[in-house]
Amino acid sequence: MFECVLKRSHLKNLLLKDVVNIDNQWCVNLEERTYKLSPNACSALSLWIQYLNGSQGYLFRRIDKHNNIGMHQLDDSSIYRILRRASDLLGLANAHRFTGQSARVGATQELKKQGYNIKDIQDFGRWLSPAMPAQYLQMKTVADDEMTKFKVIKPWV
Repeated sequence: MFECVLKRSHLKNLLLKDVVNIDNQWCVNLEERTYKLSPNACSALSLWIQYLNGSQGYLFRRIDKHNNIGMHQLDDSSIYRILRRASDLLGLANAHRFTGQSARVGATQELKKQGYNIKDIQDFGRWLSPAMPAQYLQMKTVADDEMTKFKVIKPWV
């Protein structure tokens, strides 16, 4: 989620055919964009794909209580439990636990550190406006200005 600035919906809808290995580097094809994964992510993805034994369908799937990998996609509840488990394994305090937005917030902040401007971050994260990346970067004025463009004033009638 972090490396491709994925929403939960993108994560659960990723298919095996959406990831390709080019010169021993995994890439994710998403909405006509290609995201190269880091060596750590490539290593983890390679192991996961080995467990799938050449099957087709969803990349990330449910695992039952007997550790059997199913064919059905993850659901929001599964993603929540995965993020909660990761928080527990890292010993994070309740105030710092991962949420469904954590990866997008962290990725936005990392892209800013790497020198991306707000427009480039918006494009990389596939946002329709710079409002959310600006909010994640604590650029309150920019975020507020962008959000007002989407507000609709309802008549009192």
